[in-house]
Amino acid sequence: MSYCTITEATSLVPTVGTLRDAVTGSTGPPVVAAVTATVPSATQGAAMLTAVEAEVSAHLIDKGFTLPVTDSDALAYLKSVAMNGVAARLAKAKWPTDSGPGGDGGAAVTLREDYAAGLAFIDSGGLSGGTSGETVGTSVSDGFYDSDGVRLAPQFTRDMEY
Repeated sequence: MSYCTITEATSLVPTVGTLRDAVTGSTGPPVVAAVTATVPSATQGAAMLTAVEAEVSAHLIDKGFTLPVTDSDALAYLKSVAMNGVAARLAKAKWPTDSGPGGDGGAAVTLREDYAAGLAFIDSGGLSGGTSGETVGTSVSDGFYDSDGVRLAPQFTRDMEY
């Protein structure tokens, strides 16, 4: 299932620009001075996209979702998650060192953190309902659980008077 396109993901890392395979040269392999060897190739970008989509799908399946997801709100959220995941991998490929944009405060880390937060939201059951199948797991609508996985009693019930 495709949650986003490579073009959408590269838009989050504008300094990556055009992926190398997408640039045509007059003879031989594509060579453009502004596109260095640290810029991932289109083939590498496609592989990153496939890997991220597989990872997102695995998290959804683990929570009991039936694929493909059909709800438009869920798809919009999953698109954002996938874009962050692919963009993080593209940025890390562009800046493989621990300094600059690839370092602790750089673009790659921020995108990775956003991607991890998106997956964590799925894992916590936050993306419940709105799929083509039934969901299982925990969500706000399913109750709250403590750190040991024990369901907590609701603070308010329907028959309570305030």
